[in-house]
Amino acid sequence: MRFRILAVGSLALWASTAAAQGGHVGIYSDAGGTDLEASITELQPFNLYIVWQYAPSALAVQFKVHLPESFTDNTISTGFTSPFPVVMGNPTTGVQVAFESCLTPPVLVMTLGFIATGDVDCSMLQVVADPAAGTGGVVVVDCGLNELAATGGSVWAWTGTAAVVDRTPVDGATNVPTNVDLDWNESYCFEGYGDCFTYDCEGVFLGTDPDPPYVGDGWFGYDPGDLQPHTTYYWKVSPWYVPGPTPVWSFTTGAEPVAAERSTWGGIKALYR
Repeated sequence: MRFRILAVGSLALWASTAAAQGGHVGIYSDAGGTDLEASITELQPFNLYIVWQYAPSALAVQFKVHLPESFTDNTISTGFTSPFPVVMGNPTTGVQVAFESCLTPPVLVMTLGFIATGDVDCSMLQVVADPAAGTGGVVVVDCGLNELAATGGSVWAWTGTAAVVDRTPVDGATNVPTNVDLDWNESYCFEGYGDCFTYDCEGVFLGTDPDPPYVGDGWFGYDPGDLQPHTTYYWKVSPWYVPGPTPVWSFTTGAEPVAAERSTWGGIKALYR
């Protein structure tokens, strides 16, 4: 059966269905709705956030959050909160959230709290359809009380670090040689996703701007050529197989390497005179 939901002080039946797009109901590791990777520390609390965006305006959303066993086996829920007073259901079984007025996105819909009790293997958490919804998908109710189909997002969560680790130069390094090679490894969470075999699949971004431009592709390494001395560079690696944004690192070069003078036989003989 479909729920009836209290919205803007009145009981409104979600009766009509519209063909318009209802935007995107995503799950993120930040409240701003941008980060799709959650690096978890064991025995420490952490939050995941439901954010609705990419649509004109709405009164309510209806969805469910799917938590895989790889996640639930080693975490406990500390509950969920919403900035809105009208919440019907539970996010892990199906929930509706009514806004207090017609809002434009992005809208922080809900915060989910957890604690990792053990090693969480690479887990994809997804926003999916509430089984009680008659549309069979994630639902957004627009300001005309029409049910709109929305897309549901996902977030990767695991105990460990970012997908790209063991980077060289390390973040904030100074006096780095101007002929340095950029090197990195993959987190265990993403091992095997980057098996590109005949081509490089990890985009490299490098430059003096904090938002560095794309310069080429690599696989665990990239040779940028000779860099300018005494210059701060920003760089990041963006694998095609990792969802969401990737962090930007920086390093500062030192002086240009001094070319060694070639020895001559005459100079060597002079040492023994």
